[in-house]
Order: sequence, then structure tokens, then C-alpha cells
Amino acid sequence: MGWTVTTHDWSHEVDTDHLLRARELSESLGDALPVHLVLEVVAYADDEAAATGRRGHVTVTVDGPDVEVVDDGRGTDTRRDEAGRPVRKPVMATRDVRFFDAEDPPVLPDGLPRRGMSTVAAVSPVLVHENRRREGAWRQSYRHGCPDSELREVPWSGHSGTSVTLRLPTSVSLDVERLEVLVREFTEVNVVVEEALSGGNASAGVVRVGDTMRKPWLRTTPRTADFTHELRRRGIDVPELRGRDDRGRQVLDFVPGDLAMDRTPLDTTTVRRAGTLIRRIHDASEGLEVPADWEVLIPADGPDLVCHNDLAPWNLVIDGDRLVFIDWGGAGPSTRLWDLAYAALAFGHLFPGADVEDSAARLSAFVDGYAADEELRVSLPEAMGDRAAAMHELLRSSHARGREPWGSMYIDGHGEHWARTTRLIREHEQRWALALRRGAR
Repeated sequence: MGWTVTTHDWSHEVDTDHLLRARELSESLGDALPVHLVLEVVAYADDEAAATGRRGHVTVTVDGPDVEVVDDGRGTDTRRDEAGRPVRKPVMATRDVRFFDAEDPPVLPDGLPRRGMSTVAAVSPVLVHENRRREGAWRQSYRHGCPDSELREVPWSGHSGTSVTLRLPTSVSLDVERLEVLVREFTEVNVVVEEALSGGNASAGVVRVGDTMRKPWLRTTPRTADFTHELRRRGIDVPELRGRDDRGRQVLDFVPGDLAMDRTPLDTTTVRRAGTLIRRIHDASEGLEVPADWEVLIPADGPDLVCHNDLAPWNLVIDGDRLVFIDWGGAGPSTRLWDLAYAALAFGHLFPGADVEDSAARLSAFVDGYAADEELRVSLPEAMGDRAAAMHELLRSSHARGREPWGSMYIDGHGEHWARTTRLIREHEQRWALALRRGAR
């Protein structure tokens, strides 16, 4: 074929002996390995930007053990055989002749020698390499450096570049803060590190970037932003919308701390404080316009207050003494009772498997923290059952209509969870009523 040797020897596609050696060498790095693997990938984008005389851009997205590195370069060099079919470049499966056995290899920002992409592939249980060029785009997957599929053509996205998605070994975790510091040392590319955030069930596409959080821009986002801005003006600690990024996403304050759901069931002191905070939010919402055309997932009868509509431990961040509710994307018209019913069953941990007496104690603490009046206390037991049943109906009807992500949640266990929760709350309605009496414990 007349191809010359560039960074790799094209005469063979896979060098299993090299991959074994590369894996042993890389695994000896211990805790430094995850950051080093990402730096190895970014270094190629830095090289390409320097060669083309332009400032490059790289996005690193960390999602648990999976790390995606995407650049905006020209794309990996594509070669074709006599039949015009793209040929796999051996960069992932053979030795990089410039770095791997060099006596004095270049050093990456972590102070460790650069060895090449095959060291990344060799260690990764799964790695996907996608190349995008105007003359064609393709994808190749590997397992520990060995290709496990043929090249697959993918649709042209309109943007050239390369992406590498690798899965880190399960024995190590990535130090995101250290990575954020080290990538600043690359001279030819600007690197943005995004860390996927978890916790909610409908939070796909939510990432942390430095001291901000990015999430999809919704049709209701401007209204939500106006609402939360007014809450902040009235003294409520709420993440602020800073605008939109270059991908059209919301840019919000990132709130550090732990999700309360990771501490559930919560102690009664925290539950009481959550109740007090919710009362402050409801009071601050009084007097604000309640637009009739503002749609919400689970409507309340006779809405007269703009509410969060998902006040629960999975949306509460705890940072020392600071409590902050996040994820206001579902805000909209509701009532105190309807919003409080959902929060009460969530913070009371009125869920299947919980001890009923413990749940009753937390429920009492929560409502005491809210300083609920007699009317709310009397109405809550039935309203909690209605709210749980409404959640189950949302999931069931979404599954029937193919509405996501709630349709998939219905068959992934959430449907059964909310059906059982509804039965539990109905069955022990009198116990909740007793716990909610003033002074009852």
C-alpha cells in the first residue's frame, strides 16, 4: 500500500505483547493512574492544535468510571484500503514509536513520562474512539486495547474532531480537582472539565464545571429564573442562573456539599431544619403571580402559590450548617398543602421498609419545623396518600404514552415503589394523624 511509518507501525494492527507490557507499566502508577490516562489523551489534542497553529478546545466529561475526552481538531488521519474502506489506525493497539521506549520521553503535567494512547487503551476495560472528518466519520471500540468490533461509520455531526471515551479500572477513582489544575498546563488547548452530577432520576445532562452547574435549557427556564431571583431577593438561599453557555445550556451556581439523600433516613434535627426552610420558601412565595399557563408535572387543585414541586432529600444539599434546595426546573403553580404533602412523606421517609414509628417521629419533627397550623396538620395524612398516588399515576401514564424519562422509571422499579408507598401511607393514615397533633411525639 506504500504507507510510511508515522507515529505507529502500520504493518500490524494489534501488538498483544506490547499491550500487556503497557498495562503492567500503567497499573504500577497506583492512584496517579486515572489522571495520567486523561492527560495522555489530551496531549494528542494539544499536539494537533500546535501543528495547525490554532488554539484548540477540549471537553473532558467525567461520569463515574467513564471519562469522555472530546476535541475540536481536524480528526484522526483516515487511511483507506484499495476498496475505499477506512482502515483502523493502530494508535490504540500498538506501541507509539515516539514515546513508549524513549530514553527521555516528554513529561506530562503530572510529572510522569508520556507513553502514548496504547497505554490508555491497554488499561481501559472499555474504550471507544470516534473520529469525525469531512470525508467520513467512524467509531471503533476496544477492550484492554484489543479491537472488539469493525470500524462503524457514524453520521457526520458538522464538526470535525476526535473523541475518546474510556472506562477507568474499578480499583481506582479520578481526582477531578487535581485534573482541573493539571490540564491548565497544556499550552495549545483550552480544557474544560465537566463532572456529571447524579442524584435525581430525571437529571440527564447535568454537569459541574468549576463553580458552576450546566443543565439543559428548558422552555420554562426563564420563568423559573425569575421565580428563584425573587426568592433570593427575599432572603432564600437558591442557586443563581448566570446565563447560557456556548452550548445553550443553563449556567447555574454549583452548591457544594452532600445530597441529603445520601444520609437518609435523616435525623430528626435535620428533618426539622428542612421543614423550617420549606416554610420560609413558601412564605417568600406569597404574593407572587401564579400564571395559569405554567404547566407542571403533577398539578394541584386550585393552585395559588408558585412552589418547587420536588422538595425532597434528593434535591437538598447539606454543607455544614447550610441547607440549600436545588433543581428548581419543575417549579410552578401549586398549593402549600400539595407541595408540603410530597415533602413530608419524603423527609419523614414514609417509604416501604422503614419503621413506622421512626417515620412518624420524623414526620412530626418535619411538620413542627414547618410550624404548620391546625388545618394543614389535619389535611396532611390524606394529602400525602393522594400525592404518592399521583406520583404513581404519572409514571404509569408516562409508560403508556412513551413519555421519558418517567416511562422507563415506571418499569425500572419506581412504579412499584410508589404503588407500595401509596399503600403504606393509606394503611397507617391514623398513625400519621396522631403524630401530627400539636405536642404529639
